[in-house]
Amino acid sequence: MRLPHLQQTSPVARHRYSLQCILLALQHFGHMRHRELSRLVWPTASNAVRETSASRLLKRLCDEGFIVRCINSLGSYSYVLGKQGAKEASNLLNIPVFDGKRISGVQGRDVFHRTLGTAWLVEQLVAGREVRSEFSINSLTGDITRSALLEQWGRTPDGLVLHEVRDEAGSFLHYNVDWLEVEASYKGRGHREKMMDVAWSVGRQLLPKSPYYLDRMVFLFEKGSAHKAALVRSASEQLEATKQVVDDPDSLLRSIALVEVDVSLPLTIQGFTETDLYACMRRKETPLET
Repeated sequence: MRLPHLQQTSPVARHRYSLQCILLALQHFGHMRHRELSRLVWPTASNAVRETSASRLLKRLCDEGFIVRCINSLGSYSYVLGKQGAKEASNLLNIPVFDGKRISGVQGRDVFHRTLGTAWLVEQLVAGREVRSEFSINSLTGDITRSALLEQWGRTPDGLVLHEVRDEAGSFLHYNVDWLEVEASYKGRGHREKMMDVAWSVGRQLLPKSPYYLDRMVFLFEKGSAHKAALVRSASEQLEATKQVVDDPDSLLRSIALVEVDVSLPLTIQGFTETDLYACMRRKETPLET
């Protein structure tokens, strides 16, 4: 998914653009909260203006049947496509689109996990990048599918960010891909070892015979959690085990991002802080020599 372009600035054009953003986002992510939708549509507005504008528009779209508001497992509200919204999204994309009333994940145990990933991917969209959500990978058609990723990697990401790479003449070459992994609950050593195996595969094709190349591994977790120390520990162990075959460990560690999410209850995301494993391990004075 990539955000559409706002062609005109008239009130009618602005409303049409906002409608398209919301419908395309809900089709791609499955379900989203008020905060992430408002950030997507009004990225430069103040928090007060954003909240007020979003409340008015979302209520109107609910009344008109474009979207449906439903309670999620966090005790707040999420939105899914309504029948009218699915029809409009289908017209925009020229593919069959179904309403989201039967999406079980809205009230599932993974809403917290999914929302952290969605919020970070929304920031990538606002920055002009192209993303693939976990929902789209698992449920929608496309050239990057759940089955293909499972066959290649034995697992699927919590999201992808695609960066176009072009030559000096402007001709498309390939995509560099960020693999998002959300750490929202306890993960054992075995899980972290598997994720480090993926991270150590930077530079490989994401899928065979595809224009996608794994460029970065992004670990996303709550600020102040134990995930950061556990990831650094696993990376240190992986580096020690592979020091004879890794040509440039510094570059490898710089391609592994650690993103801390500043979260307050019930689930208010204040912002993201990113560093990389190289900088983190240098600060801890962890040996990086091969």
